[in-house]
Amino acid sequence: MDSINFTANHIKNVDIARKYYGKYKPCKVSLVEFDPINKNDINAIYKTTDNWDASFTAFTYDDMRNVNENKELMSNLHVYALTTQNSNFQRMVSSKILGVVEVVNTYSKGNKIEVLQTNPDMIKDSFNKSPRYKHIGQALVSFVKEKFSDKPLFLHPTKTAVSFYKKLGFEFDSKIEKNNTMCIYPKS
Repeated sequence: MDSINFTANHIKNVDIARKYYGKYKPCKVSLVEFDPINKNDINAIYKTTDNWDASFTAFTYDDMRNVNENKELMSNLHVYALTTQNSNFQRMVSSKILGVVEVVNTYSKGNKIEVLQTNPDMIKDSFNKSPRYKHIGQALVSFVKEKFSDKPLFLHPTKTAVSFYKKLGFEFDSKIEKNNTMCIYPKS
């Protein structure tokens, strides 16, 4: 697979589950943060979008390009990824990226999860019967909930993702104009 220059900042290792001989076992993966104005990081998201075919990460790529053109927006955009790569983050292998999450700080309302996408090739085995990895999205959302716990966290889920977010504590908010907005509020 292609290696691309990548300057992501390693945040920590997290546990997800990987299928070994038909059984799921804990697996450590790396949680990294992208620099939204670094051309190599923008290219990494582009490669990921290209490899994942019809991925929501195309929106993240566009947002990173926009931030690169208007650096004032930089502090509002946060992009994180899980990868099976555990070293040499300057030469990231795009095929090892398991999932990406994009968070935007909206100031007045809180923070919003714009994109949560897992690599379609990594969540299915070769026979498309069961995922090779489990808990990719859960690990990314758990990190975001912890990192941005000081303000409400919002999202607009697809219909198929509603039950996933409900399991993670998000609820629909009737006070918000858009009826498909789910949120989680800071604990007081």
